[in-house]
Parts: sequence; structure tokens; C-alpha cells
Amino acid sequence: MKIILMTAILTSQDEEAKAKLREFQQRVQTAGKKDGEIETALRDLSSVRHPLILKELLRWTRMPFRPVRRQGLEEVGIKLNRVAAECIAERYPGDADAARGLLDSAKVRDAERPKRGSLDEEDLAQDLACLVEYFAKIRCRAKARDLVPFFRHRYLPVCDASLGAAESFQSKELVGPLIEVLAEAEKMKETSLDSGAGTGTLEDRKGSLLSGAQRALEATTRQKHPSSQAWKKWWGENGAKFKEIE
Repeated sequence: MKIILMTAILTSQDEEAKAKLREFQQRVQTAGKKDGEIETALRDLSSVRHPLILKELLRWTRMPFRPVRRQGLEEVGIKLNRVAAECIAERYPGDADAARGLLDSAKVRDAERPKRGSLDEEDLAQDLACLVEYFAKIRCRAKARDLVPFFRHRYLPVCDASLGAAESFQSKELVGPLIEVLAEAEKMKETSLDSGAGTGTLEDRKGSLLSGAQRALEATTRQKHPSSQAWKKWWGENGAKFKEIE
């Protein structure tokens, strides 16, 4: 009897999600290029929590929406990919599939190679940073280690977002990688320049990585140490018995 009841509940949820998807698709077709109406439709779609809805929201996070510009200046446009990511962060707290999906979306978008120094590259850097930030808001600590590749991203806003996420996760899985980032940043020379949008100078990168990794380590361990070597020594002595903040 319980099995029959559970099957009926699941079937009802599936049908509700399918109906919501059909409604959403019709609203998008009717809206055409009216971003405000599509934004409303996305938020309404996310009111139903279901794997089918999550899949559709994730599909929208992968789309490279760009603002309309005139003579190089931003004019109008809603970043609908960021709206979809925000909906996921709000509706799927702690959900491993949602967390994994947002980082997968970031990897898909990361394959884009807009012209260096262009406004499109600046858009991409900010979109990737937003995806990482919304990933962090889901607060699925089991997926925290998936942040590690983003610590060394070519775009500085993505590095900053990933280190900020590490600070909020306070995961022991990230302590070793954060010490490595700190050590690499300590060795950086501050004289070279990088002309790409969102990359900054090596001085910018060094400062961000040093401060970001240090803050994340302190938040995770409740410790303070002056250098990567001191952190490495402390972690070697205490890592095996270290307990995360609940």
C-alpha cells in the first residue's frame, strides 16, 4: 500500500513539473525578445522543485546572454543566465545535483574564447564568477573540492569568487589546495602585465590570491599563520585530527 501511495505521489510530481515546463516554454515563445517577461517566467518556473525543472534552469545558465550595446557602452539587457543561476541557488539549497550542474555550466562557458580585452570577454569573466558565487550559495560542502581548479583561473574575478566560496564552505578538503595557492602567490613577481579583460596585473593577482587564500584558511581552521610554510607545518601536524566547523 505504501509503495502504491509513493508511486502515485511521484507520478503527480512528475506531471506537475511537465505541466510547468510546457507553460514556461509557451510563455518564452510568446515573450519573444522581451527579457523582463522571460525573467518572470524563469522565476515562476523555479517555484516547482523537480529534476526536470532543474535541468531546464541549468540549460539557461549555459547560454551566453549579453547586454545590448551602442558604441561600446552597455545599454540594456537582462543577464538571463544569471537569473537562472540565482533561481537554482534559491530553490536547491544543499542539492548536490544543482551544485554540480552550476559548475558544469561554468566549465561549458569557460570553453568560450572571446577576443582578448573585449567587452564580450569581460562579460564572460563576470558570468563565470557569478556561476561560482551561486554554486557557493547552494552550500553543498560535499562538492567543495570541485572549486580547486577555479583557484587558478585565468580571470581574476573567478579566482576571487572561488576563494570567497572556499571561505564560506570552511571545508577541510580545501586546506591543502589553499596552502598551495598561498605558496604560489608568495613566489609571484609583481612586474608583468596581462592585457586580457578581467585578468589584471600580476600584482593584482598576487594580492587577491594571497588575501583570498589567507582568509579562507583562517575561516576554515580558526588559525592564523604568517606564511605558506607556517601553514604547511601546522597542517602537517594537525590535519589528520582536524574537525570542521559544523
